[in-house]
Amino acid sequence: MNSAFKIATLFGIPIKIHWTFALLLLWVVYVSQSGLEEWNWKLLARTGALVAALFICVILHELGHALTARRYGIRTRNILLLPIGGLAVLDRLPEKPLQELWVALAGPLVNFVLALIFLPILLFLQPYGLGELVYALLHPERSNVFLDFQASATERFLFFMVMINLFVGAFNLLPIFPMDGGRILRALLSIVLKRLQATRIAVFVGQASVVAFIGYTFFTDGTVNWATLLIGIFVFFSAGWEYRTIRDENFLERFKVGDVYRGLFTKLYEDDSLALALECIKRGPERNFLVFDEWQNLKGVLSEQNTLNGVARADATRLRIADLMYAAPEALWPTDDLKKAVNLLQKETHPILPVYEGERLVGVLDAQGVDHFIHIQKFLNAPSGA
Repeated sequence: MNSAFKIATLFGIPIKIHWTFALLLLWVVYVSQSGLEEWNWKLLARTGALVAALFICVILHELGHALTARRYGIRTRNILLLPIGGLAVLDRLPEKPLQELWVALAGPLVNFVLALIFLPILLFLQPYGLGELVYALLHPERSNVFLDFQASATERFLFFMVMINLFVGAFNLLPIFPMDGGRILRALLSIVLKRLQATRIAVFVGQASVVAFIGYTFFTDGTVNWATLLIGIFVFFSAGWEYRTIRDENFLERFKVGDVYRGLFTKLYEDDSLALALECIKRGPERNFLVFDEWQNLKGVLSEQNTLNGVARADATRLRIADLMYAAPEALWPTDDLKKAVNLLQKETHPILPVYEGERLVGVLDAQGVDHFIHIQKFLNAPSGA
């Protein structure tokens, strides 16, 4: 079952919304109607419009990352909208420090540009003076003409767009990994340090900042806002997860595909039935398969996900493997770097890759095999107990 649903495509990049986004919609309804004796549809529509405008800015922020990454040859699988923000899901992260720096900076820069677009219009329309506007932007939590509904609806909307873009841009520049500011910190550190060491420092700074901020909020206010706590937990564990990913990538640099590939594998054929593929998944550890024609030519790949999707179709009993397979993937050689091969495996359409030696197919490489290899190598290299 998919946890995210596609709502649009921009610049060839799918925009998806996670099912948990429904929780945000419920929160919007609760906030807009809390304390009222009867439904205020106008207030609900106004609140919903502001939230929609906010997430349009979030999408543009993520497009900044995605389109900058594209300039460096990095594909964006999709942009995912979550209740706490957005996420550009890249095929891989840029490893060159300056590339990572520009990709990370692009998102906040989009927000600052949007604020600069809306600000002159607001200055032209609002009659309260520059001082009132600056005060409102610097102290949005206090009473001011824009939040007290003394301004027109257009002026309040423009004020919101300026304020929220300044806030999103500035917030993302905080040096809290894996947010944009944390990635900027890692990129700068990577200029003089190894990437793994730079990541370790950036993760420590980010996690320490999250703990310190939540602790400060609790001791000063006696409580912690649920949204702040949720974002803090997400950032804390995401930082740890990405550090482990970089550590594993650093570990992979020591090995070649020839150290890992599997020589024994199941062959499936274009005219085989879907039932046969399902039986292969049930009876053994293999989940993804190379597909051949009757002359033993490699024609494509059948993934576990495509097999399960086929089972769910009404015409499942009539489906052949040729109806569900991907096109033949890029081939590997035993002398290829394992890290390069893993980057290929992480692409959505490459769950398994063929390994050739000359003209001869000698084996396959898949994520399960790589994970098993890493586990064994770490066990063998672990220091023995006293």
